[in-house]
Amino acid sequence: MTRLAVPTLLLSIAACASSSPAPRAAAPPPPLASDGTSGIAGTVAILAGNYMPPTPPGTPGPQPAAGAPVHILRGPHALMAAIDRGSADYVATVTTDRDGRFRVVLPAGTYTVLTEHDGAPYLNCFSGDGTWCTVTVADGAWSETQIVDSTDATF
Repeated sequence: MTRLAVPTLLLSIAACASSSPAPRAAAPPPPLASDGTSGIAGTVAILAGNYMPPTPPGTPGPQPAAGAPVHILRGPHALMAAIDRGSADYVATVTTDRDGRFRVVLPAGTYTVLTEHDGAPYLNCFSGDGTWCTVTVADGAWSETQIVDSTDATF
C-alpha cells in the first residue's frame, strides 16, 4: 500500500478556511414611525372557508389578521421563497394591530408590501411582468393597500 503525504501548505490553508468566522446577517433596520407626512397605511385580513357558489347566507367575509407581519421592500420584486432581511431593498417589518391595520412613514418611492402565510412571503396580487404588485408613495401623501390572505379559502 502506498501512502501519500498531504503537503503542509494545504493543511495550513484548510485550517485557516475552517477557522474563519461565518458571515453574519445584516442587522435589521430600526422600526419605522407611524406618524409623518407620507407612507403606506393598510390592512391585512384572512379569508378562510368554502366560498363556492352559491355562498350560503351569513358566510363570514375576510377577518382582520391581528399581529400579522407586514414586510416592506423597495421597488418591485418577483415571487420569492423567503424574505432576505439583509437585502439592500429590505426596509422593515411592522406588525398589524388587533384590527389588522398597519401604518408606516416612508419617503416617496415604489414599494412591495407582503405578509406571511405559514412563514412564507404572501401577496395575492401580481403585475403582468412577473412581479408582485407594488404600492407607490408620493411625496407628502399616504397610499392605502389591503392584503387578503385567501390561501385557506375554497372558490
